[in-house]
Amino acid sequence: MAQILIYGDIGWDVTAKGIRETLAETGNEDLEIHINSYGGLVHEGWAIYNALIQHRNAGNKVSVMIDGVAASIATIIALAADTVSIGEGASFMIHNAWSWGVGNAEQLKKETQLLEQIDDKLVTVYVNKTGLDEQQVRDLMTAETWFTDDEAVDMGFCDSKAEAPKMAAMIDATRFSKRNSINYMKPEENLAEDKGFFNKLSAFFDKQDKAAQNKIKELEDNLLEAGTQANTAQNHIKNLEEKVTELEAQLAEARAVETVVAGSGDPEVDGIPKKTPFDLAADQLANSLPK
Repeated sequence: MAQILIYGDIGWDVTAKGIRETLAETGNEDLEIHINSYGGLVHEGWAIYNALIQHRNAGNKVSVMIDGVAASIATIIALAADTVSIGEGASFMIHNAWSWGVGNAEQLKKETQLLEQIDDKLVTVYVNKTGLDEQQVRDLMTAETWFTDDEAVDMGFCDSKAEAPKMAAMIDATRFSKRNSINYMKPEENLAEDKGFFNKLSAFFDKQDKAAQNKIKELEDNLLEAGTQANTAQNHIKNLEEKVTELEAQLAEARAVETVVAGSGDPEVDGIPKKTPFDLAADQLANSLPK
């Protein structure tokens, strides 16, 4: 029987690719999986779940032992097994899927729909395992429920509680070798592991926040550029309006001159055009002089 440790954050410390590679190496062999994980990336967890289901469908037995904690998507991985045991003092936690996003109303609606779809899939796995009512499972997920070892068994998420090993007068220190499948860690190392998870989670959200800020700045720059172009267009329109007014005034003046000329009554003689207002004024001045 091959052993696999799922210790740490799903998607970082443990990946679907790594599990697939391990399964390929072990071949058609029964598996004993030890879990100590607060969860991680949802779709990475589903990929691991499906890899284990396919290993079972190939005729292999898969058993899971929850050594410390199985939370969030790590619980789904655990329930891919034929049997699930939980250790003394270990915990089992379920909750609704959550995410973080930036966008307009339509984009956030799509994000909400995706989260609801993920919740539906989680509910299906939990109901199939426990036999609990669907609404009861949804209420437990909404409340982000932590189960003790005994509660996890009583609720049907785990099949049994692992018996504590009997005390022995002597132990073999080689059992705690780093090469052994048992991952022995001191309390301060466990604390460092938890801190590492939250540091990675913080870095992930920092990266997303920076991308969102860059997108907002890009939108602000585009808006500023659009405002500048609008102001330029308005100034251009104003100039055109002033030019049209000027041309209309010139046209009115030309029409006034044309009216004066047309009303002078002087006929054309041998193709000579009618006299201009200046000519008429000159004639009037000449006629007014004493003879």
